[in-house]
Amino acid sequence: MDETANVGLHASLALVAGRPAISYLEASNENLKFAISSDPLGTGSWTEKTLVTEGFVGFYSSLAVVDGFPAIAFYNATTSTVWFMRAEDATGDVWDDPVEIETGVDLNEAISLVVVDGVPAVSYVDDGNGELKIVYAEDAQGRAWGTPVVIDSPDVDGFCEMALIGGLPGIAYVEANTAAVDFVRYRKLPALPTWSAATEDILAVSTERAMLAGTAEMADVATNLEGGSILNPSFIGTDSFEPLQFSVNDSIGFRLESQADGETPVLIGGFEGNSIGIGSQGAVIAGGGADTGENTIAPGSEWATISGGVVNQANAIGATVGGGELNQANGNYSTVGGGLNNRAGLFGTAAGGRNSFATGDAAAIGGGLNNTANGNYATIPGGNGNVASAD
Repeated sequence: MDETANVGLHASLALVAGRPAISYLEASNENLKFAISSDPLGTGSWTEKTLVTEGFVGFYSSLAVVDGFPAIAFYNATTSTVWFMRAEDATGDVWDDPVEIETGVDLNEAISLVVVDGVPAVSYVDDGNGELKIVYAEDAQGRAWGTPVVIDSPDVDGFCEMALIGGLPGIAYVEANTAAVDFVRYRKLPALPTWSAATEDILAVSTERAMLAGTAEMADVATNLEGGSILNPSFIGTDSFEPLQFSVNDSIGFRLESQADGETPVLIGGFEGNSIGIGSQGAVIAGGGADTGENTIAPGSEWATISGGVVNQANAIGATVGGGELNQANGNYSTVGGGLNNRAGLFGTAAGGRNSFATGDAAAIGGGLNNTANGNYATIPGGNGNVASAD
């Protein structure tokens, strides 16, 4: 294909316009080159092009198709600069000038170029600082680039490889001290067009990170995540008031929140609109809720609990709602077991049914329909339309 002396270093292979293509370093002349086959199997003739000749260029080239045209990320050893360049056509006949990604980089091993949600992204290791970095273009063609973000440091070796895992960028890389292989994957993608500068989103690193050196243990170097979150072998959580959130299908399904120093955190599950008011340490919403009606615990309702259901409220200290719909535990240590549109006052209990109003102090209703126990210590076992008013 190319018989020039000392050629083919740092080669990268990709399918371009249905044909194999290669970017590589021609070390004898210190040039970056590109070659593409004339047929889909690579058995025909190859067309070679010298793309960049200024400086010792072409190190660690990574070839990919970006917005329909071939593109290359590479390193200029003379200027210590990571560059990106893209062709002006689908087969790489004509190329745009290189665009600088970052200068002052001590890069000794690899660059990895992939397209993430329609935008080119590049990962590499700055060996001078032991930093694994990722940087995104600010447009689909890579004409301008954002600020590189450090994903891990300071003991990262020069090797890294990035790929799309479930549509999100994942990077395999090497820890310098242990020679162990690490893996990190994004949880979500920030919104365009400002994602390259949105550090709080770019650093949304997944906890799916493990050593691959013959052990299933987590990597023993802590990874700083968004909002002060930390991951290491013995701790998953946050060291700030930033909530710890667990998501499924890009929706928050479970979160731990700290309301004040020295207080027990609150736990909120189910619909992401469920909420616990301030001053309610130890309160729990285990699940339920919907966009048609969230479950809520009122401010100051310490140790209150809603187990599930929809449009339920626990509005006092130690109040409990087991489930159902439109139920309210309004008094301290009151309980509504379930059912529909039931109420319980101070120390009161509405076990279930529909329209059961145990509003008197320590009043109780076992169930039924349209029953009201508004006297203190009043009790209605069940039935329909009963009222217990006397103490």
